[in-house]
Parts: sequence; C-alpha cells; structure tokens
Amino acid sequence: MNIEELMAQVAGQGKRRHQPPKPATPDQVRQFLGGVERFSVGDIVVWREGLCASVAPAPGEQCVVTQVLAEPLRGGDNNVAMAERLDIALAFLHHCGEEDCEAEDAVFDAMFDSRRFTKVGSIYD
Repeated sequence: MNIEELMAQVAGQGKRRHQPPKPATPDQVRQFLGGVERFSVGDIVVWREGLCASVAPAPGEQCVVTQVLAEPLRGGDNNVAMAERLDIALAFLHHCGEEDCEAEDAVFDAMFDSRRFTKVGSIYD
C-alpha cells in the first residue's frame, strides 16, 4: 500500500456513510407521539426509550429543563436535523472534546424536541 492509498483509507474512516431515511412503522410513530409530557423549568428528564436522537446527552444521562417554548421552533434547510421540532432547552454536562479545554465536563444548554424525553424528577424536590 502506498502513502496515497493509506491516506485515502484513513480519511474515509471518519466519514459517516449516508443512508437514506426509512419510513417509520406505525408502532414507532405511536411510541413517539404517545405519552407526551408537559415540562417545566427545573424538571429533570432523560431520553424516552428508543427515542434518543443525539450523541449528547447520552441515553440515561439526566438533564435539567432550562426553558420551555410556547411555540416550537422548526428549521428548514432540507436538513433532517434542522427540520426537527424544538421546544425545550436542556442543560447537561458533556466533555468539550478540545485538547486545550481545562474543564473535564462543561455545561451545555441545547434545544430538543420534548416528545423525546420523560421526567424523572425536579431540582426543586
């Protein structure tokens, strides 16, 4: 193997293979829409079973609701991630991923679709 082939192989290892979206089954849609909860600032939430759609927070990792929008946001841009409904902000700890980052874990505050989460407690309890 020459250097060009080796570099091409290494470069290709970091790329995610694009897979076209698949239609959801009726059971998957019922699970997604069923049991939707209303959240308040200070609620502690985790991903609902089978509905994790992000690398962070990790499944089972507790997050705190920091904002609840009255009207959900939706992106556009022909991008699935940008088209998702966003109606709650969640704070969670996540490693910043930078070598020069002094904090082992940093607090992140990001928007999510509340239908993907379930309440497990409150910071006010």
